[in-house]
Amino acid sequence: MSFTERLTNLIYQCIDHSMARRMHPRIGIVSSYDPATHSVKLLRQPENIETGFIPLPSHAIGAGWGIVTGPQVGDQFVMGFIGGDVEVPFIAGRLFSDQEKPPTVQSGEILMKHQSGSSIAMRADGSVAHSSAQGLTIAAGQGVTLSSGAPMSFTGGGNLS
Repeated sequence: MSFTERLTNLIYQCIDHSMARRMHPRIGIVSSYDPATHSVKLLRQPENIETGFIPLPSHAIGAGWGIVTGPQVGDQFVMGFIGGDVEVPFIAGRLFSDQEKPPTVQSGEILMKHQSGSSIAMRADGSVAHSSAQGLTIAAGQGVTLSSGAPMSFTGGGNLS
């Protein structure tokens, strides 16, 4: 084997060794949540090593507005590492587990469901269903308009004013 071939092989071995040390995506289990910064600490699996605080991703977020969900200790996330660097983690998304099963939602529907049972469902037929486990408050600064192309009914256990 020539010197050039040996040098080339050595370079490839160094590259292979370096790439093997790079971090690949992992599962992370929430160990702590900071609602002020919307970030979590994760226990990186399978090593069970705790990260520093990592910002949570969101599908829609801006300056003071957005759709966010506060995680609970024990929730699972997929975590990646920018450039494969273990010191630069990011969260790619959440995962359900056998212990934490998702609510059932049909194809083409959107469901937002709280652990109390309260929910808002946008059905495939275009209807919207809201169910509250406790009470419902609607607050408007300018007024409330209810309109329907069909008869409306109201049922309650007290007075309507």
